[in-house]
Amino acid sequence: DHTLRVKVDTLGQATETREDNNAIVFVITIVNGGLAVADEPRALWLGPPSPNPGRGPVTFALGLPATARVRFTIRDLQGRRVWEAPLESRTGGRLSLAWNGVTAQGVPAPAGLYFACVEVEGKRLTRRFALLR
Repeated sequence: DHTLRVKVDTLGQATETREDNNAIVFVITIVNGGLAVADEPRALWLGPPSPNPGRGPVTFALGLPATARVRFTIRDLQGRRVWEAPLESRTGGRLSLAWNGVTAQGVPAPAGLYFACVEVEGKRLTRRFALLR
């Protein structure tokens, strides 16, 4: 097995200010000269938001290498909790996390920048995204 990191060159059309927020790791297995992508994630990762910016629901892909308790929280720029999914045990694999754009009080969240925070076994992953109205 070999870990492969791919960087896409935008030919100078986009400036990347952070390199730690845009990578997804896949394990490539080479078998008799052929390639195969491992079905199960071998590392914990949180994919980028989709859509970003968005006007309502936003989803995130989560790579979970083993069964674990997952906490999914949306926070505002001041770090205040806007919404939180119930803490639950999730089976390892490629998962989808979703927020419908509504606060814990049941009203649409105002336009602005937010953080999606995922906590798994003491590790915290965060993605920034924009909500439009």
